[in-house]
Amino acid sequence: MTKKVKVFILLGQSNMVGAGKVKGGDGSLEFAVKEKKKYPYLMQDDGQWTERQDVRFVRYMSGRGPLNNEWMTVKGNTLGPEFGIGHVLGNAIDAPVMILKCCIGNRALGWDLLPPGSERSEFVTKDKAGVEIKLVYAGYQDKPEFWEMDPAKGLKTEPPPWLDKAGKPINWYAGKQWDDDTGDAKKALADLERHYPGAKGYEVAGFFFWQGERDAGNAGHAAHYEKNLVAFIKALRKEFNAPDAKFVCGTLGEAVKGASGPGGQVLEAHLAVDGSTGKYPEFKGNVATLYTHPMAQGGSGNGHYGGKAEVYMDVGEAMGNAMVELLKNTVKTPGETKKLVPEEDVAFFEKKYQKRITGVKPKSEYPDPDQFYSAIAVQLGIPEIAWKAAAEKYGWKKDDGKNTFTILKGGPAAGGGQGTWDIMFMRYTINPQTRKPDQASRQQVMVQLDYDGNIRFPEIPIGNR
Repeated sequence: MTKKVKVFILLGQSNMVGAGKVKGGDGSLEFAVKEKKKYPYLMQDDGQWTERQDVRFVRYMSGRGPLNNEWMTVKGNTLGPEFGIGHVLGNAIDAPVMILKCCIGNRALGWDLLPPGSERSEFVTKDKAGVEIKLVYAGYQDKPEFWEMDPAKGLKTEPPPWLDKAGKPINWYAGKQWDDDTGDAKKALADLERHYPGAKGYEVAGFFFWQGERDAGNAGHAAHYEKNLVAFIKALRKEFNAPDAKFVCGTLGEAVKGASGPGGQVLEAHLAVDGSTGKYPEFKGNVATLYTHPMAQGGSGNGHYGGKAEVYMDVGEAMGNAMVELLKNTVKTPGETKKLVPEEDVAFFEKKYQKRITGVKPKSEYPDPDQFYSAIAVQLGIPEIAWKAAAEKYGWKKDDGKNTFTILKGGPAAGGGQGTWDIMFMRYTINPQTRKPDQASRQQVMVQLDYDGNIRFPEIPIGNR
């Protein structure tokens, strides 16, 4: 191993921890993979979960761990977005990858995860009698979470003692979970050989953050969320000496654009830090926000999306792809961009599909790239997968008396662009009198598979019919 490990740190609360079901019926990961044929990269042909030897998964939780420390594979009873993230990054990055998850549930950015340097904030509310009062919200290492402001002292108002029912001081403060989570990550990286055997060094390349339910339940935290999120991003880069590390943030699945109230404020904050908005010029090209509502399947963060594994997988894949796009902006030398997405050669497909490919020449040795992709597709069983999908959808049978003509394209030449296989099936019977194709029986269908195994049936362009 000659290249440094690319480390990606996952932070947040319970949905980053993960509540998706691995085992069981509809809604579980097993069902999605075995019955619905989704995420085929997660399972080998023999029915065993795939184990990646180039992606390491490490997990800590509030000082406990490592709770996971293995080559990435499905194990245990629950999942978060780590499998989607890990496989996307492992496929895209030509270097060893570590997914380092350090988080726990029910934590607020405005309280538990408040980063160092955060100062006290003011929030105006009303008491039960409808009288307006001003509150001081804690700065880093303050406690409790908030307290009433003395108008004469303003934000310098000191909080009262914070005691439990027995009169003992409560051992918590603003930023305690920040200290725990970043401390866990640093502990893992300080013992790199234990957590990534054979590693020769590491670089913190990015952060993933999926959080906000706790803040959306508190009007003061929601009002301060954007300010705190900006500080959080900057503080992470400083804490890990990683000024160029990318940051991908996921919104709450139940949050809909245009919503009001505390949940709407948290959503607007998430969307505001995306570098493409221009609100924070320093985040251009290095911070991205993923709008997860379309992937939530009607679920909510507080309800852990009903335990639906597909939500966690879809969000993970999308967050991973967002990170890959940000990493393309990483500059190696002036005017030169690092090549993070490898050439689609034989090695690329062997790594992507975790299969040995033999007898296929380098792409440059074929007069037509389609010949290279066809040779790869045959070894990967792509035509058979496409046929099975079409047969199930349209009721085809191989012994139904029809002839089948197949055209396959892959990679950049495919209709769907790089990252797809396009398989066109033309089926017809032969007229016994003319011995020519019977045009009345002719059926033409396009099946499109992306490199992650997702299948769709796009409409065939008129010019190709």
